[in-house]
Amino acid sequence: METKLVRGTKAVEKAEQQEKILKQTYEELNKQRERESKLKMELDEKENNQLMLEKKYKNQEEEIKDKTSKLKKLWSKYSQINQEL
Repeated sequence: METKLVRGTKAVEKAEQQEKILKQTYEELNKQRERESKLKMELDEKENNQLMLEKKYKNQEEEIKDKTSKLKKLWSKYSQINQEL
């Protein structure tokens, strides 16, 4: 009887320890996700800033093509973000 009680106590202690480890892992995972999200936002912002940099063009046609391309990229990002929300 006493042996069963000792085994049961050990099993409960082990379960509590595993639960504690699981909680710690979950918290670390959430922190990692937050860091990834922040880094992604920073990267997107830098990419957008690069797209907006002033550029010298040889003629208007080249400028129009380039700005149209930038606009399409930005529209694509905008649409993607809207879908995520």
